[in-house]
Amino acid sequence: MADVPQSNALSPSDDEAVVKETICFISQYLSSVRIKT
Repeated sequence: MADVPQSNALSPSDDEAVVKETICFISQYLSSVRIKT
């Protein structure tokens, strides 16, 4: 889902990146909903 290229090897930092991307996505979604309403 992310545009960031990733290697096949999993590292602990991948989980953190996913969490950060999810938080950013949710925050952007909430902000867009606030603008629409």
